[in-house]
Amino acid sequence: MAYDETGKDDRQVVDLGLNLKNFTKKVHIANYVRFIAPHESSNTIYSDLSSNPHGKSGRHVRKHWEYSQECFEIIKDYFEKFPEVVAAISASFKKSKAMNSIFDLYPNKREKAENIKKLKEILSWIESLPIAKLSYVEMGFDALD
Repeated sequence: MAYDETGKDDRQVVDLGLNLKNFTKKVHIANYVRFIAPHESSNTIYSDLSSNPHGKSGRHVRKHWEYSQECFEIIKDYFEKFPEVVAAISASFKKSKAMNSIFDLYPNKREKAENIKKLKEILSWIESLPIAKLSYVEMGFDALD
């Protein structure tokens, strides 16, 4: 999310994500999320389709992420507390926007100071979460509560 703040020379850019995982760096927050690859497939989600798209025999494991119940509760809380963030993210996917403006989140340009205040409240909430203080671990670390 980008915005211009009075009294600051540079454009401010903040991340409203929970930063649970980073697939590019191959890291994630242990006990909250884990990556499952096909070779790690015991007790995971299966697709009934084999490599033959017309056949129904065999079982094929898809790559996927698994989330702990506590992680789901954090995400649910985020959706309930800040539905405007979810709506802005959803809209940005439809527009293929790489970077959102604060006006995508709060369209009323006349209330810029109030909008920045609301944005900082969201950031404070994210920083107060237990996951904000945890370090990443490399993918393959399997602990999940």
